[in-house]
Amino acid sequence: MSDFIFAALGTGGDVWPALRIARELHRRGHGVSVLAPEPFAARARADGLNFESVDTRAAWLADVESPAYWGPDGTRLGLAPGGYLRRPVEATFDFIASRAARSPTVVCTRNAYGARFAAECRGLACLCLGYSSTQFFKLGRLPYRHAVLRRSPRWLQAGLLAWGDRSADAMLLPDLNAMRQRHALPAVRRFRDWSFFRHPGMALYPAWYDDVQELAPLGIRQAGFVFAHDADDGPLPAALQGFLDAGPPPMVLTFGTGVGHVVARFAAALELVRRTAWRAIFVSRFEANLPPEAHSHPRIHVVAEADFAALLPRCAVLVHHGGIGTAAQAVRAQIPQVIVPIGYDQPDNGRRLQALRLARLLSGRRFDAAGLEAAVADAIAHTDRARLRQLGDDLRAGDGSRRAADVCEEVAAQQVGAVRQTHE
Repeated sequence: MSDFIFAALGTGGDVWPALRIARELHRRGHGVSVLAPEPFAARARADGLNFESVDTRAAWLADVESPAYWGPDGTRLGLAPGGYLRRPVEATFDFIASRAARSPTVVCTRNAYGARFAAECRGLACLCLGYSSTQFFKLGRLPYRHAVLRRSPRWLQAGLLAWGDRSADAMLLPDLNAMRQRHALPAVRRFRDWSFFRHPGMALYPAWYDDVQELAPLGIRQAGFVFAHDADDGPLPAALQGFLDAGPPPMVLTFGTGVGHVVARFAAALELVRRTAWRAIFVSRFEANLPPEAHSHPRIHVVAEADFAALLPRCAVLVHHGGIGTAAQAVRAQIPQVIVPIGYDQPDNGRRLQALRLARLLSGRRFDAAGLEAAVADAIAHTDRARLRQLGDDLRAGDGSRRAADVCEEVAAQQVGAVRQTHE
C-alpha cells in the first residue's frame, strides 16, 4: 500500500472532487492525508481521512466573499502576502516535508503551491488535478472564450499568447518566486509553463468535453468528472422534499459555494418568480446574497447547500455560475442549464457546453428577470435531449473517481520503482 497526501485549495468545486478521490484511495487500503481549508474538515473526517487544516474558516470565508478575488486580479491577490494562495504555503510545505521519508505521493490542486514546492524540494511524485480545459491551454489549445483567436492564423495566436505570457509573468512571478526563494528553489521563468505542465496532471473531465490525448507526452492523463456524491445519493431534507412534492419541478439557482456578492442575480430570479408561474430553489450559504422576500415567498425555497445528485433530477432547469462540477451535475441529472459566468474557467465552460447544445450561456450584464426568463425558455426548448440522455446515463453509471484513483496508484508505483532503482 502507498501513502498519499492531498492538498486542495479553493472552493467546493476544487476541494470536493479531491476528497472523493482521496476517499476511493482510502477504501482501497492506502494511507491518505488531506490538507485543505478548515470548512472541509467535517466531510473529510467523516470519510475516515486524516485531515489537517491549512487555513482558518474565518480567513477562507473572508476571501471567498470578496468580489476582488473573483475578478481578473484574483490570482495576483491570492499570491500577494496574506492572500488565500500564500497563507497555506508554509503549513502545507512543512506537513509534506515532515513525511518525506515515507515517500508519499502528492496529489494537489494546481494552486497548492506549498505542496508543489515540497514535492520539488524532496523529490516526491506530484500529480496536479486539472478541473477544466483552461488549466491545460497552450498554443493550438486556446480556451473557447477566445473564439476569434482560435480561428486566427497560428502565427497570430503565438504572438498574442506570448504577449499574454509577458503580462501574466510580470503580474504573478515576483510573488511566486519570492516564495520559491525561501525554499531555495530556482526561479520560474514562465508562469503558464510551470503552472500547467511542470508536474504531471490529471484532467477531471471526459474526452467528450475536451480530449487531452495530445498532451500525454507532457504527462497529462484523463479521468472524467468526479462527483462529491453518487447519483441519487441519500434522502433530501424534509422541508426541501416537501417543497418539491407541493408543485411542478422548479428551477434551481446557485452561483457557487464561495460567492457572496450576487444578490442582484437572486433578486432578478425573485422578480421572475413574482411575475410568472415558476417555482424556484435558491441555494446559497451567504445570507447577503438573498433578498429578504426570498424566505417568505410561497414559491421559493431557500437552502444553504444541497445534494445536487439527489435534488437536480427532480428539477426543471439549473441556473448557475458555470463551475464545471455544477455543470456536470446538471448533465448527470439530464436537465437543461443556463450558465451565467462570474470568472476564471466559467466563460470557457459555458461556451463549450453551449456548443454541445447542453446549456444556454447568459451574460451577467443581461441578467435581469426578462433576460433570465428568455434564457431559461431557450435552454428548455433547444437542449439536445438525446445527447443529454446519453451523456447523463454514462455519468450515472459511474464517475471518474475510480479512474482517477487508478492514475494516482500508477504515479505512486512509478515513484516506488524509481526509489528502488536508486538503491540497486
